[in-house]
Amino acid sequence: MEQAKVFNRIMECIPISYENRISRSELVSLTGYTDRAIREAIQSAPEHGFIVINLDGGYFIPAETLEDMMHLNEYLAREYHRVHAMKDRLGRIRKLRRHGTRMD
Repeated sequence: MEQAKVFNRIMECIPISYENRISRSELVSLTGYTDRAIREAIQSAPEHGFIVINLDGGYFIPAETLEDMMHLNEYLAREYHRVHAMKDRLGRIRKLRRHGTRMD
């Protein structure tokens, strides 16, 4: 029950629209919750039916405007790139672990 209260309070403070974005440090100040609690709530937002994105130093829920949909697409492209880069890195690490030696 406490987690739901924390999540709801944090979500109440995350604005709609890129133009109104808020930094994580501002969320910490506004809610009184730790940075970790803020990050965990934002990470779990899709499980609760929310899209929360982080662009240009701030978090926001995208509005159904052309500008915010463009920002959402930018965010998705960046995250897909990060996932791809992480998969490549992990693949190299697995190969190194199997071979027990440095590969060039």
